[in-house]
Amino acid sequence: MYGISPQAQPQPDPEVVLLCAGPVCVCGAADHAGAVPAGSGKAAAAAAALAGPGGVGGAVPICLAVSVCEGEFAGALFGMVCGLLWDYTAGRTVGMLALEMMLLCFAVGVLVQLYLQSAPGNFAVISAAAALLVLSCDWLFFYRMPGYSGSAQRYLWFVLPSAALTIPASLVEFAIVRHIYNKFKIDNGVV
Repeated sequence: MYGISPQAQPQPDPEVVLLCAGPVCVCGAADHAGAVPAGSGKAAAAAAALAGPGGVGGAVPICLAVSVCEGEFAGALFGMVCGLLWDYTAGRTVGMLALEMMLLCFAVGVLVQLYLQSAPGNFAVISAAAALLVLSCDWLFFYRMPGYSGSAQRYLWFVLPSAALTIPASLVEFAIVRHIYNKFKIDNGVV
């Protein structure tokens, strides 16, 4: 077949999963809608692996915490570098996550400077919303638009729990980044 239909496009490897860099992954869930039944231990393990240090729960909150502490421009640069490294290691389109992370870090840096306090509760909500945005973009471009069957189940049972599981990791990472920022802060008296 020719054209832009999902059947005509080259299909990804069945082992490809949604931004999963952890050791526990749900393999082939994009191609098989029934591979991850609701409430199974596999879905919870995959969501926990994604929220761990190598997944969304590790990369997004650290980049956002740096942008909250260091400012919007340094945070945007750090987010862009982390996004490029994430693109490279995930084997995805180079620059997509870099652009997402750069824009997110800049927006969060401005948002915290102008409207919000730098509090752990505010950061947890921002981090979960940012993780939901990153995961939703990935789901849209790599699962929904190619027309995989079961993509709605994938969103409900993988994307949403992964965004929610970002909250505990973000609180720990925010505390660590803020401690490092306060310990090495250079105060030369210039305002």
